[in-house]
Amino acid sequence: MYFLLTIVPLFFSFNPQMHMLPLERHVSEIVPGQNSVLIVFSHSFGLYSAFTDMLEYYPLNQTVEECVNIEGTDTYILFGASSIVIFNRFLYQFNAVNTQGHRFVNYRYDRNIFLQDPGGKTYILNISGLFQKDTSFSDWKPIRTNDNVKQFPQLSPYFISKGNNIYHYTSAVRFRDKIFAGTDNFGFFIIDMYSGEKKHILNGILGNMKGVLTKNDKTVIFSDKDIAILQNHHFTFFLDTLFFYPHFYDNITDVEIKDDTIFFSGQYSIYYIYNEGICKFANSSFKIHDFTFMGNNILYATDNGVNITDGKKHRTILSGVVVYDILKSNKLLLFATDNGIYFMNDDKIGKIEQFPDISYGEITTNDISLAAISSTRDIYFLNLKTDSMTIKPANVHLTKGNICSLDSNFLYISGKLISEYPGNRIFSLPQNPNGLPLGINIMQNNAYFFFRNAVLFTPVNNIFPFLSNR
Repeated sequence: MYFLLTIVPLFFSFNPQMHMLPLERHVSEIVPGQNSVLIVFSHSFGLYSAFTDMLEYYPLNQTVEECVNIEGTDTYILFGASSIVIFNRFLYQFNAVNTQGHRFVNYRYDRNIFLQDPGGKTYILNISGLFQKDTSFSDWKPIRTNDNVKQFPQLSPYFISKGNNIYHYTSAVRFRDKIFAGTDNFGFFIIDMYSGEKKHILNGILGNMKGVLTKNDKTVIFSDKDIAILQNHHFTFFLDTLFFYPHFYDNITDVEIKDDTIFFSGQYSIYYIYNEGICKFANSSFKIHDFTFMGNNILYATDNGVNITDGKKHRTILSGVVVYDILKSNKLLLFATDNGIYFMNDDKIGKIEQFPDISYGEITTNDISLAAISSTRDIYFLNLKTDSMTIKPANVHLTKGNICSLDSNFLYISGKLISEYPGNRIFSLPQNPNGLPLGINIMQNNAYFFFRNAVLFTPVNNIFPFLSNR
């Protein structure tokens, strides 16, 4: 461990206040260490600690091609296309060394880490980088490992049948009295070799993430193919893990929860989940963008106005207008359309003239302002007390969840920063190598930041000190 201890000061220390959950489920490799197990995903990895019986996740800015453990310690080397990552959670070490243009097939540890490329050239890996060095070693260890999952009869028949899908094991290792087994797109399992107890760890969501919203003290994340509910830092997945019939091949456009029943819209239909199956509630002749409940009725926004239905009777309002979002606010219904912002009060429909006659994709409100995101990626803030309008640039990626309403404040992503309105305060974003965050959400005194491949969360006052009352 001499080499590792000498480079501790130069390694990046993880912020213990920021936590991560991956939004990917394909396990490429599992590698055991002395007191830990490393589980590698496409753009992140998780570390299981035998001390705590818990998992911590970390982001990656590249795809890991191979991973090895150093001599039975808790230090791992992750080989990517452009760099090598050296990682030891217990020493708070994380160091990425640029290896652009290099490929390695063998390694050796002898107070230093040595690597060998396919041509037989040898290199030493140290705190400054990678340097060619002649050696006379003959006891190299191969970097590429071939897991034979069939050495574990506990995994027979060596695939998982779930709903409409078949998942195969990609990697399996023994760690003390447990088997860690990874799959293709179904997370991984931890199996007790003696009791047979099986724990399933599934974090990823299938498809392209489209929206983030809070319903009934739950955060709902939905993609075009799947629905996940995040509660107490734990994911529950639905469409990809149900034994449902008929098969679901539609594209999800919105999600709502009513009386603990999950409703969601496809392109031309409204569905709900019942007894681990999918039932159809209503059909539309026009593409559906959003929906909400009003008593026993569902209102859904389409390319031709808003349809109101109880599942049997139907009527249409705002005919001839494309409606993208519906918001209930006190006794009002608000509509974001391709030609301004409309409202309905006691069946009377009007237009909020302060908003320009342009297209708006998302609308939200609080006790002071009404905010609408335009197709030009600007946010229009209408002060409900003064009727004054403020325009701010935004960084819009999602169907829902680009802006968060919190008491009298709005929080939204603006480039690489978090902006607040009306105070115009700016905060730094948590660093994540997977790109810019797509959305922000506050739930149960935690701030959640949604990336394409991960969710980062922290106590809300760690990021927003002005919310000291929460």
